[in-house]
Amino acid sequence: MAITKTSSILIIGAGTWGTSTALHLTRRGYTNVTVLDPYPVPSSISAGNDTNKVISSGQYSNRKDEIEVNEILGDQAFEGWTKDPLFQPYYHDSGLLMSACTQNGLDRLGVRVRPEDCSSLAKISTPEEFQKLAPPGVLQGEFPGWKGYFAKTGAGWAQARDALVAAAREAQRLGAKFVTGNPQGKVITLIFENNDVRGAVTADGKIWHAEQTILCAGANAGQFLDFKQQLRPTAWTLVHIKLTPEERALYKDMPVIFNIEKGFFFEPDSSGEIKICDEHPGYVNMVEFEDGPVRSIPFEKTQVPKQSELRKDLLVR
Repeated sequence: MAITKTSSILIIGAGTWGTSTALHLTRRGYTNVTVLDPYPVPSSISAGNDTNKVISSGQYSNRKDEIEVNEILGDQAFEGWTKDPLFQPYYHDSGLLMSACTQNGLDRLGVRVRPEDCSSLAKISTPEEFQKLAPPGVLQGEFPGWKGYFAKTGAGWAQARDALVAAAREAQRLGAKFVTGNPQGKVITLIFENNDVRGAVTADGKIWHAEQTILCAGANAGQFLDFKQQLRPTAWTLVHIKLTPEERALYKDMPVIFNIEKGFFFEPDSSGEIKICDEHPGYVNMVEFEDGPVRSIPFEKTQVPKQSELRKDLLVR
């Protein structure tokens, strides 16, 4: 079926992908766009509903023939953060350190970063060089085995939640309809007709027929389609620490410190909180089903696992 500017388009999920899809469709003149989500925007379980996210262009090599798809997308997204009036206010060009501390980690980092072809990156390999990324006394420790690359500009962080809300409001202004809340926005099943998806059914029993259905349910997508074990919802733990006014001044304007084996942290946000993420190894909720293989099922819980708590000091060791 050919899709026209007046075709009915149904988007399932109002997180980063769903809201962005609605925004860009309406910007392109599509007039019949509906978004369904069981939570109001910004959804409490959306990965995009966060104080900050790392932003980089992905251009860490001039060898364009070898750049991966995710790097191309990263470059296009970065252009939006820096040139789109809707997103510009939420981007902070603070700089970004990308690092690792074991040979295996450094090998992985070498796949993502090719400094020999990118003059904007500075190689960092001594404790003193790492410590100089922040005011004296802020970054302490010996950084054993740490090596990395520092992008002083062209990378940083964005106010993720604020940008998500701004995108949703703009999409609505341009004509997108957001139906949120449980049961009216909670999709329980897709509608299949002639081996194709023709809409969805929400928990209130309403049938939403659509000429085009776009699934943007993130970690919950597996409850609607069989991804043949290619989708594994994984959670990482993070904490927010409230700083005193004196501490905020020390951490302000720091680059994002990112170690691909340990995690990352940001400068304080507008509320004075600093976010630290223990990114590895990540947590899954494996459930065994009688009619299929064991798979990870996401659930919402505000808690830091004990294993992660025990790793809390690894970023500075």
